[in-house]
Amino acid sequence: VREPSRISAQHLRAAHHLADTGHTHEAVSHAVAAGRLDVAADLIERAGALRLVANEGALRSRLLLGQLPEAHVRRRPRLRLLHLACEVVEMNPAGAMTEFERIEGQVRDTEGGPDEPLQLDLEMARCLMLLQQAEHQAQFSPWPVLAHTSRVARAQLSQDPRLLAISLPLEIFFLHRYGPVERCERRTREIEAIHADGNYTYNSPWIWMYRARNALARGQVDQAERDLRHSLHNDANYINYRQDSLGQLVAILLGRIAYLRGDMELALSHVGALLSERPITMLEMLVGAHVDVAVCEFALGNVEHAQALLAAVRHQAEDDDLPLLGAMAGLTQIDLAARMGDRALLERLAAQCPPADWWAQASEPFALPWCVVEAAARAQHAVLRQAGDGRGALAVAEAFLALALRSGHQLAVLAAHLMAATAEDDGA
Repeated sequence: VREPSRISAQHLRAAHHLADTGHTHEAVSHAVAAGRLDVAADLIERAGALRLVANEGALRSRLLLGQLPEAHVRRRPRLRLLHLACEVVEMNPAGAMTEFERIEGQVRDTEGGPDEPLQLDLEMARCLMLLQQAEHQAQFSPWPVLAHTSRVARAQLSQDPRLLAISLPLEIFFLHRYGPVERCERRTREIEAIHADGNYTYNSPWIWMYRARNALARGQVDQAERDLRHSLHNDANYINYRQDSLGQLVAILLGRIAYLRGDMELALSHVGALLSERPITMLEMLVGAHVDVAVCEFALGNVEHAQALLAAVRHQAEDDDLPLLGAMAGLTQIDLAARMGDRALLERLAAQCPPADWWAQASEPFALPWCVVEAAARAQHAVLRQAGDGRGALAVAEAFLALALRSGHQLAVLAAHLMAATAEDDGA
C-alpha cells in the first residue's frame, strides 16, 4: 500500500510469468491491474489473438478481450479481428462482413502492409465471415474460400495447429449443411486427432456435436442421442463455457430425435422454447425454432396454427433477407397443405413459392443446404401428385433418392423410397 509502484511492478512480473506458462486470462488480469493496458494487449496478441478461439473457445476469448476498454481494442487490428470473430461465432451480426472489409482495407493501406501474424489472422477471419455471408444468399458456395484457408492452415501446421483447428470446424459446419456425410466424418476424425493432445479442451463439446450430427445423418438415432445426452451433458466445458449456438443445436437435434420416434409433445418441448432464448442467427437454428415447431404443431393436430406460423416466418425471412429460411417455410407449407388434402391452398402456396424453381436448384448435387433439398423434393413431389402427374412425381422421388445416396443421408434414402412408392400407387 505504501509503494504503489512496487505493486504495479509485481503485477507485471506475475503477468509475464503467467503468460509464459500459458495462463493467458490470469496474465491479462495482472497486466490490467498494473495499469498497463498496452502490455495486456501485447499478451493477448502474443498468445495468438484470433487463434485463441481454437484453444479457448469463443466465449472465453470474448471474456478475455472484455478486460480491455473497447477503444484500446479498436486501435489494434489483431484484437479487432478477434472481437469480430467472437461476434460472428456467437451472434453473427449483419454488418460483420462490412466490418471485416473495413479492417482489411485499413491494414492494406498501412505502410508495409500486414506482417505474417496479422496476415494469418486475416485469412482465418475471412473464413469465419462465411458464416455471415451464407445466411443471406440463396446460392452460396463456401468451398473455394475453405479450400484456400485449409491450404494456408496446413502449411502452418507445424508452427501453429490452431489455424487448422479453426478452419476444420468451419468445413465441418458447412459439410453438415450441404454434405456429403462421408467427407464430414473424415474431417471429424481429423479434428478429433488435433484435440487428442488436450490443448483444445474448451472446444471439446463440439466434438460430441459433430459425432451426434454424423450419427443422425446416418440414421443412427440411438447413437446420436447417447452423444448428446450422456457424453455432451457430462462434459464440464459444455456446462461451464457453452456457446448459445451449441445449446440451441442440442435442443434441435433432441427435438428431431423425439419427432422421429413419434413423440410430438417431447419434440415440441425441445424446440418450442428456442425463440425465448438468445438471438438465433444460423439457418440450422432458425429452421429448428420456426419450421420444426410448425411441423410439430401440425402433427399434434394444430393445422391452422402450423400454417400461420410458417406464413409469419416467410414474412420475417423476407424482412431479414434470409432467403433459405423463407424457402424452407414456403416449401414446408406446401407439403403440409398436401397432407391436409387442401388443393386450393396447395395451389395458392405453390404460386407464391414455386417448388419447381427450388427443385431445379436442388437437383444439382450440394448446391443447396440439405434441409432445403429435402423440403424442395417433398413439395415438388406433392404438387405433381396433386396435379395427377404420377410419372413426374416418381421422377422427383428417383432423383431425390440419387441425391440422398450421394450425400449419405440414410433417413432421406428411406423418405425417397416412400415417395417413390406413393407415386407408383398413383399409377405412375
